[in-house]
Amino acid sequence: MHRTLVIALLFCIPEVVLAQGDVTNRLNMRMVQVNVIVQGKNGPADNLTNDDFMLFDQGRPRTISYFSADKPAPPVALKGVLPPNTFSNRVNGHGAPPSNLTVILFDGLNTAPADRPNARRQILGLLKGLDPRAKIALYGLSDSLRVLKDFSADATELDRLAEEVTEIMTEHAQVNQALRTYAALEAIAGHVGQIAGRKSLVWVSGNFAINEHDRTPEFSQERERAFRALGHANISVYPVEAAGSPRGLASTTMQELAAVTGGRAPYSVNQLAAAVADAVEDAAVTYTLGFYPQPSELDGEFHAFKIQLKRKGLTARYRKGYVAYKDESPDVRQREFMIDTALWSPLSTAGIALAGRVERVEKPEPDLLQFVVAADAHQMRLRMEDQHWTGKLEVVFAEEDRDGEIIESKRDTVNLKLQPSTYETVMQKGMLFGQVLKTQYRLAQVRVVIYDYDSGQLGSLVIPVEQVK
Repeated sequence: MHRTLVIALLFCIPEVVLAQGDVTNRLNMRMVQVNVIVQGKNGPADNLTNDDFMLFDQGRPRTISYFSADKPAPPVALKGVLPPNTFSNRVNGHGAPPSNLTVILFDGLNTAPADRPNARRQILGLLKGLDPRAKIALYGLSDSLRVLKDFSADATELDRLAEEVTEIMTEHAQVNQALRTYAALEAIAGHVGQIAGRKSLVWVSGNFAINEHDRTPEFSQERERAFRALGHANISVYPVEAAGSPRGLASTTMQELAAVTGGRAPYSVNQLAAAVADAVEDAAVTYTLGFYPQPSELDGEFHAFKIQLKRKGLTARYRKGYVAYKDESPDVRQREFMIDTALWSPLSTAGIALAGRVERVEKPEPDLLQFVVAADAHQMRLRMEDQHWTGKLEVVFAEEDRDGEIIESKRDTVNLKLQPSTYETVMQKGMLFGQVLKTQYRLAQVRVVIYDYDSGQLGSLVIPVEQVK
């Protein structure tokens, strides 16, 4: 049937799925953030304030414009529970997201078949002893990125996890390893980037030197985007060598990777439990500092951090620095890579917060599914031109089967020209998009991707439809 994409200003989705408390709008701020671990003689220092820190960028003192102390908090009641058939791309799908999370990535794509069995044993052994309440996710990478256990699930389904880890071990990848690895890193960063505090990535792999063979233009932009995404998401990497004890180039590469992201290294696969324990311990108490560089200082070069503590007897650990990327929108190739990654990845991306609702309708013909998706306009960059707020979006509705394979997709370029009164409503209520699809037997889920041309921000959301009544 003919399907038409519409923009609606009718708000019928609970605002709780878009308004996530203290969500920082970074689009026009250009804030640089650095996560800091501070240790004293008796463990983590948990009583510091903004005034205890001095931050230097390339030796120049910076004014700390953003400060937060991130500590584990007891579970709190959600501000709202989503109604039936309503979904969000926030990590827990509801209200305030958790903080300080750990991701274990079993990288079968870059691990030799001979080294995979021991890695499997170590991962399953770790899961057996894991606290079911631990905020730890387990992802697998082969031909595709798989969610084996997300943050909201527990680790009690060991038989299922063992089977899925075994499948990753036996798969023979038919993809470009470097590009698929960068896509996976960017997908993980996009999924957890909206969560406050430190995120740790325990990366179990047989090859961390993927940057040694991808200096050609074909790979450099994707590599840059992936590591930029890790930095923006405050993700620290803990590399674990799947081939045994790291030595030589492997050890050096692992240490460099940990240093530039603020993690620790090196670890062998037999030290996997120690790596996870270190990641969780490091995230127990952390501080996030933020500052605003001037546009003229965004020179595309690496800028080294230096953090000094005014109190005596304390030591700080943090990533080495950041690349002062210029404020440029992604080019066509980068944009298509981002959209393709969002369509390929099983993880939702929350660069733009989305919430969606689906209902079965019987008019104008039977067996239709009506979708309404709300997007947080604060995370888009709209400009005032000729007394209108203008912008440009790419919107994709992709129909997928149970394996995530695309059956059919509808893609539209939406040019925005909003009256000031409409703009105010959109900023308060969200920008809504509608789509009507015909039910078919293979259809299991609909993936929505919204990309903002000016900011380069992207949001994606998976809406399951099999259980919709």
